[in-house]
Amino acid sequence: MEVIIDQKGYDYDSSYACMTPKDDDCRIPVADAPPPPPKKSRSARKADPPINGYFNTPDLELIFKKLSHYSRHNNACYA
Repeated sequence: MEVIIDQKGYDYDSSYACMTPKDDDCRIPVADAPPPPPKKSRSARKADPPINGYFNTPDLELIFKKLSHYSRHNNACYA
């Protein structure tokens, strides 16, 4: 057993300097049961539709009429 004196003048036994504590107070307690699983999060509330509706454009039907006329005209060229 070798006694070492550190910079502050304290002496200690070098064989005990770097050992893991073995006392019962220093041990991690054993868990009785595993922890419960995480709780499932609640689903979000569904959004209500807009009060004024989705589309309020009077020109929307005109666009579809023009597109259908355009597609019929293009298909006739390839026939």
